[in-house]
Amino acid sequence: MTAKEFNRLLDAYKTDPSSVDSIYNYFFPRIVSELCEFYDFSVAEDAANEFFMRLFVIEPVGYVARPSAWIYSEAEKIAAEKGVRRVPDSVSELGRILSTYGIDCLCRSLEQIDDDSYKILELSFVDGYRHQEIAEIMDMSYDAVRQKYSRAVRKLKKLLSGC
Repeated sequence: MTAKEFNRLLDAYKTDPSSVDSIYNYFFPRIVSELCEFYDFSVAEDAANEFFMRLFVIEPVGYVARPSAWIYSEAEKIAAEKGVRRVPDSVSELGRILSTYGIDCLCRSLEQIDDDSYKILELSFVDGYRHQEIAEIMDMSYDAVRQKYSRAVRKLKKLLSGC
């Protein structure tokens, strides 16, 4: 989901109940999946549900430039309040980054990456797509995706090293 689409849906939630469903259905399974790397399933599910309850009860948050990063950051804070963080049996690449640098540092670093590179990293790390699948989704060549991915990872590592 693009930032523009997310913010449009977020602005419309009071007048269009389907916008709530769209945001929830898109992000809920992704939040639970990511939180399950470090928390029990019940904590991850509770944190995701509470995030959405807070999101649609509080005043609008303003324009969110990086919805995925912001949502995962907020949901992780809620999960930390609810449960004990555990060391997972196996850690994804995103899990390794989060356990090393922390969610706030990661969010600040991701804000400095261009939109195409951010989307490629999101599709790869969060959604688990391979480069060929990302190329099809973004209507780009495989080589362009691979190159942007490599550059984005190098830039992200450089930004994270400054945290």
